[in-house]
Amino acid sequence: MKYKYLLLATGLLWGTSTVNAQWRSASEAPVRQQPEISKTVKNQGDGKVLYSYCSSIAAVTAKSGLGIQTDDDVKVTAAIRMSEGLMTLLKGRNIHRLRVGVATDAEDATVFIRKTDGTAIWQINKALELGWNDITLETPLVVPEEQELYIGYTCTQRNGVFVIATELGNTTKLNGLFMASEYYPYLEDFSGSADLGNLCLSVEVDGTESEFGCLGSMVKAYSSKPYLQEGANKSTEMNIIYANEGEDNVSKIKLGRKFNGTELGDTICYFKRTVRGNSTGELELPVTSSMSGKYTYTLKEIEGNPVSVSPVTASVSTYKAEDVIERVALIEEFTSQSCGNCPAAQANLHRTIADKEDRVALVLHHSGFKPDDFSIPESDGYCYFYKPAGTFAPGMTMDRTYLPDYDTQGTGSMVFNPKLLSKSTLTKELALPSMVSVGIDCSYDKADRKLVVIVSGNKITDLIGEHVGLTVFLLENKYIARQLGVGDPDNFEHNNILRAVLSDPMGDVITFNADGTYSRRYDYTVPASYVSTTGARTKAFPENMNIVAFVSNFDTVYPDNCCVLNANKTASLNVGDTGLKAENVLEKALPVFAKDGTVHAYGEYSDLKVYNLQGMPVPNENLEPGVYIVRITGQDRKEHVRKVLVRN
Repeated sequence: MKYKYLLLATGLLWGTSTVNAQWRSASEAPVRQQPEISKTVKNQGDGKVLYSYCSSIAAVTAKSGLGIQTDDDVKVTAAIRMSEGLMTLLKGRNIHRLRVGVATDAEDATVFIRKTDGTAIWQINKALELGWNDITLETPLVVPEEQELYIGYTCTQRNGVFVIATELGNTTKLNGLFMASEYYPYLEDFSGSADLGNLCLSVEVDGTESEFGCLGSMVKAYSSKPYLQEGANKSTEMNIIYANEGEDNVSKIKLGRKFNGTELGDTICYFKRTVRGNSTGELELPVTSSMSGKYTYTLKEIEGNPVSVSPVTASVSTYKAEDVIERVALIEEFTSQSCGNCPAAQANLHRTIADKEDRVALVLHHSGFKPDDFSIPESDGYCYFYKPAGTFAPGMTMDRTYLPDYDTQGTGSMVFNPKLLSKSTLTKELALPSMVSVGIDCSYDKADRKLVVIVSGNKITDLIGEHVGLTVFLLENKYIARQLGVGDPDNFEHNNILRAVLSDPMGDVITFNADGTYSRRYDYTVPASYVSTTGARTKAFPENMNIVAFVSNFDTVYPDNCCVLNANKTASLNVGDTGLKAENVLEKALPVFAKDGTVHAYGEYSDLKVYNLQGMPVPNENLEPGVYIVRITGQDRKEHVRKVLVRN
């Protein structure tokens, strides 16, 4: 996806943490720099400028280092981004020299200029010394026709000695700091971090200072209400994020607008607050729509200066009120056995959801605080949702949605203290219409510890998002283990522990059939025990396990674009001596649903009959609202019985 690429490995590696709290400064107190910082570009003579997000007088010492808090050697990467707005100016020009600052010697460094997919267009293996290092390119590099470039270095951080040098004591500018490690090998954007500073790296390129005044690009567009009820025109707001990538402040821009390819005309937009250089601003544009479609916004002018950059799009999708699917909320709590405040927070949360537990899927991530016997890498990866704040416990998210009323510190993070959740907020969340159903069938074979899970459902309208995925969790309950903050700390009952993620942690992208249905099977062998990120081993008890599955968006750049569309849970794994064999679980995989007064079933079957609660057969058409019994004969001639709710 845009703004992120893999550096150190192939495939998805879900690391220890992806938030600021993972990285530590070598300095206990920020080192204040002299106030020359606003300039990112400085004339060098001979038609060249030095472009940087730190100041030209930034001090590079051992105290300016950033790194991973670890006692082991670890591979780290740091970079700046040459963004789209900047690249429109630099394409075809020459890069002559790089200046790289490091906070300690780095003998195995690789300095690079790379595309967004990680492909190097120039790199050199070079030992870097503490302080500033000048690297002149033997042959000037012509800036290619790329939307963006990353310039930085990869090296080994030796035994906790921090190597990445930043200009501490100054808020990180847009594009001014990206970092990765072998624990999580994707470049993470730390722009806007108040305490990490800007990377000590400069690029000498053709140009003059005056050319860098008015540059910018479109970052993202999204609808505050992406799903609108069919019928009369409904209103929503399109949120447009603009990146000011130049030196000048910006108060207005001109946007071109289209809906489903039809021109809507240009509009001049004024920001509520002036957008300073190397920062972002947001606009809210009201729209009214009675049909599904895509809005396209093109940046045409910045303060009257013509520009040409990539457009952004946002979609709305309409639905019929009678098709709305009942919502099950996903609540994810971040906890730790070493968190003395967590048990009380959990108790309060259970009181809040007490009368709605059947419509809440609760998952506990043993992460965000000190790792413990139940911590797993996947849970550490979900600390992504703390951004832009650091981690803490107890913390929780509901449907991975930002709730401003609970952002008591004003951080912009969607994670909040569980004790703040009210019954009224939960009720409002459960009342929101859901656009997709999540049905779960599972079975476990005790003999060979084989688990089969089949998740299926249907959508009632087009789902919004580039990555609409299905995530499947395996949880364990009734586990007696230590816990701080309780009267008997050695005998606390832990529940809803996330043991394993059967899908991709970000969710397996769903492929819907022509009729809007989907189905996916997961095969998993439950181990005899699990090993946590601390090395602790705990026995697994399948008889106390259950499944949680949910459909959600996932955005690897913006945590607030990862909302859960619907969830569901099982009570158990169907464990028992007479339980189905795993290989025969498909016999159960015929979930049903009602639409327009008619009952339908997923999967292949030869016969379907509907009965009222008195056991009398009724025609499967124009059914009155209520609960019905459905008998389905599968292709294997075996009979399946289901209950279904018919709505108005």
